[in-house]
Amino acid sequence: MLKHDTPPQAQWLKRTFSLVDDSALDYYYNLAFHICPDSKSRYFQYKILHNILGLNVKLKQMKIKADDRCDFCHNCVETRVHLFFECSLVSLMWQEFEKWWYGKFNENIKLSARDIILGVESGTNYRQLLNICILDIKMYLFDCKYNEKSPILDGGIHKFMRRQRIEHIIHRKRLTLAKFYSRWSVLLLADL
Repeated sequence: MLKHDTPPQAQWLKRTFSLVDDSALDYYYNLAFHICPDSKSRYFQYKILHNILGLNVKLKQMKIKADDRCDFCHNCVETRVHLFFECSLVSLMWQEFEKWWYGKFNENIKLSARDIILGVESGTNYRQLLNICILDIKMYLFDCKYNEKSPILDGGIHKFMRRQRIEHIIHRKRLTLAKFYSRWSVLLLADL
């Protein structure tokens, strides 16, 4: 549970995304630990929540970069909300993703900045898979930024599907396939 002396980043999250109490913050802070078995994904989300990701706005403050504008659109200051949601290239990708999700699961979703930055709390039958997919796409976007590549939806989906294949191999070796199927069966059935 969070203490009364809420750190500045938690205050920013509460204010920006209208979180009324600390239990909502606790949910979002712990989400990556519940949905991702790998430490790389967990730490990536941790860096987003605590605003310690190497974004241009921070890199300019540290005098590492001269320009704080977005590496994708080159128009706006590159903050976490801009890079992962507001950027014109990225917002088009999220719209494509919503269509992909509907085609895969026959479920309409409309992602907000809060859903993408923090995670989806409710409103979908496949919340866990959706949160994993969103996190994988955010990691893909960040990779694109540093590799100076334009993001495309197929790249983010590929990262998500790669996670599924890796988890299948791990669970098969550990003889825990039942756990794998309880997590991924919806996606596997959607592919039939």
